Amino acid sequence: MRLILRFLLVGLTFLFLVASPLHAGRWKQAFTNAAKDPDTWAPTAAAAAIAIGGYDKDIADWAVRTTPVFGSTQAAKTASNRLRTASDVGMVATSLFLTRGSGGAQGFRGRAAYAGVGYLGAILGSGTSSSLKGITGRPRPDGSNHRSFPSGHSTRAFAYAAFSHRSLAESRLPRGARIGLRWGLTGLAAGTAWARVEAGVHYPTDVLVGAGLGNFTGKFMGELILGPESPIELSFNLNPERPQVNLAWSF
Repeated sequence: MRLILRFLLVGLTFLFLVASPLHAGRWKQAFTNAAKDPDTWAPTAAAAAIAIGGYDKDIADWAVRTTPVFGSTQAAKTASNRLRTASDVGMVATSLFLTRGSGGAQGFRGRAAYAGVGYLGAILGSGTSSSLKGITGRPRPDGSNHRSFPSGHSTRAFAYAAFSHRSLAESRLPRGARIGLRWGLTGLAAGTAWARVEAGVHYPTDVLVGAGLGNFTGKFMGELILGPESPIELSFNLNPERPQVNLAWSF
């Protein structure tokens, strides 16, 4: 399924590029709204403040030395993987059980297509994060390699959280339940990010920039594909013997 989603992302990107003169306003609006979202710019601004103040290494050293939340660097590394997986599960659960589905489609297939867009946002974030790692070449705090900036775990977890927030906003849950679930899902992503710092594999600025990047790609992809009057009809056939992805573009 992951391979299918990656091919789908490439195909969607190509279609959007080809049709960009017709939907340039949609691109711009999705980009602007994602960039202006507080969950995008606030962690990025916090990362800039930490970097300018020269606190990055001090916070990372303190986190590894004291491991205040997870108790050890190994436990933190294990927790980061589990919390990221929990963020993934949360995104799928909110998509399948709390939304009407892609383009207003009803039933499981439409909601599965909706969740697929969430994965596209996460894949876009992960790809961008991986490219930045290669460009910046920042050494990790533990010296294991030169792929510290930004955090891929943080990027993916916050992309999942961003799309989950969209699902909650579209749900019919009471306001209090929506707020509680939103904070809970954000907490999973934040826990993933902090665990990477305690594990000694990232600096605070790595995970903060990753958080902003993940939120941006999650919201951007969601609005670009699933926004009002979407030009895309997207559905999946989840039969493992003959998986299919159906994509219709209206001009």
